[in-house]
Amino acid sequence: MSVTISPKEQSCVLSNTFKANDTPVSFKIYTKADHIPALQWEKQINAPSVFLAIPYLQAIEESLGTFVQFRYVIFYRNDAVVGVAYFQIFRVIDGLKLEEGEQLSWTEKLKNQIKKRINQKQLRVLVSGNPLLTGEHGFSFSSSLSEKWCYDALAKAIENIKNEFDHNAQSIDIILVKDFHPDNIENARELAQIGLKEVEADPSMFLRLPAEWQNFDDYLQALTSKYRVRAKKIIKKADMLTRKNLSAEEIIAHQEKIYALYKNVCDRAGFKLLSISPNYFFTLKKHLHNDFQLKAYFYQGELVAFISYFIEKKVTETHFIGFDEKDNNTWAIYQNILYDMVAEGIAQQTNTLALGRTALEVKSTIGATGVPMNNFIWSKNLVLHAASQKLFQWLNQHEWTPRNPFK
Repeated sequence: MSVTISPKEQSCVLSNTFKANDTPVSFKIYTKADHIPALQWEKQINAPSVFLAIPYLQAIEESLGTFVQFRYVIFYRNDAVVGVAYFQIFRVIDGLKLEEGEQLSWTEKLKNQIKKRINQKQLRVLVSGNPLLTGEHGFSFSSSLSEKWCYDALAKAIENIKNEFDHNAQSIDIILVKDFHPDNIENARELAQIGLKEVEADPSMFLRLPAEWQNFDDYLQALTSKYRVRAKKIIKKADMLTRKNLSAEEIIAHQEKIYALYKNVCDRAGFKLLSISPNYFFTLKKHLHNDFQLKAYFYQGELVAFISYFIEKKVTETHFIGFDEKDNNTWAIYQNILYDMVAEGIAQQTNTLALGRTALEVKSTIGATGVPMNNFIWSKNLVLHAASQKLFQWLNQHEWTPRNPFK
């Protein structure tokens, strides 16, 4: 494999040419979102996507750039742009939360020992996709190309980026290609050619929003009597809370409290691949404007909770939340946030509410259903690589009982 450092374009750290189906294919890899040829990149995004658009890439780079490195790839065939992809490279710091309690079982103690050893390594991870979101957000290829061709090209880019870091004494410990929908998983198995193994994860939760739901009352009427009564009771608990979608200036004014509330939730998570910085939400709002929203919840003028989310053409995508557990017990904040997001998705006339892969059973009580979104992983450590499927499941999957609240 020949890798050439571009002398003319310092932002393009390397370029390469290979053959796919006897057709010369090349790609260029950039280190800064500001240096991406914008017209080439935006033209190749098959469907409008907040998460592939340059303003979003600029926002996460600006917010996370002190501890995350980025790579942006443009693929060419016969000098025409046929694909784009982006990657993040970072160390995982205390990614696995230890089990707590005075009387741990032997299984929990064993898990803690394994988690401690993994955390101590501070593994450097190369991620294709998005470590802050669930879903297929990491690349887009021309619809004229075969799926096999696309994954071959993606694999070549991953190899080049890995080699770049390995040669610069920043060895990649883990490669993670995230979140493939069941419709695409078979083609994604082409990634096995560079040694990646498929691993299962908790499903991602989605709520379909039928066109006949014109408002939140229509949603309530679709529920069974039991769940409708329950929803109204939960909503009444939060009557005294004031909701407000914050501007960029207001996010800055409340930044310290927003980050503290985020940490309250984030620090309880069993696994976090990447933590955000305090200015993360402001930076998203500054770059994305109305495509990103942060809804704040106030009690007597004091910020007590928030939910952040993205608005795309067809999907309302929930993002990070924040609240105190004691306030949640008082006002049922988390479930009220879920109902508010149903109302928001309907108001935005999107057809899907994407809810991520946490609190699966609670989300199913509002009507969300789970969709398997498997990942592909490679580890430099041969033992970790061999055991990655079972280890991933053992450390990070949860038992839950799906509910159906609809008539």
